Amino acid sequence: MMIFRTQFTDYAPSQRINVFLNKGNQASWGLRSELKLYSIKENQYPLVHELTHSLLGYGNNFDSGMGYLTQEGFATYMEDKYGKQKSHSHKIMKYFFDINKTVPISKLIDLNQDDAYFRPPLTNQEEYTLQWMNYIHSASFVTYLIDTYG
Repeated sequence: MMIFRTQFTDYAPSQRINVFLNKGNQASWGLRSELKLYSIKENQYPLVHELTHSLLGYGNNFDSGMGYLTQEGFATYMEDKYGKQKSHSHKIMKYFFDINKTVPISKLIDLNQDDAYFRPPLTNQEEYTLQWMNYIHSASFVTYLIDTYG
């Protein structure tokens, strides 16, 4: 049985968030007072996902001290609900479970090893796939929690 503790932070969103719309297909990101969005021409930028990070999360330096699972899971949940991109996380996770290709959630919540799953070096396709799979896993888990417990 796992026990989750609720922790409060002193994080306060910025009163002003500068948004930069960029060409190219780099990874978008959101900090406390700045969003850099890519894939603008393709109309596929994750505005809601990154804005969720700015409003609720990483702060000025991608502080992951509270873990990636909830950060990325909630940001993906919000993008699914209010944004342009849909992850279909439950459907994809069912497939991953069916083919026995998942990372145990105990590893995804372990602050000593979650970097390896959510922030791999991204030097090859396998690392991009690993990161994507864990975003999907975290989104499915957070969606389940919200749907079940509110």
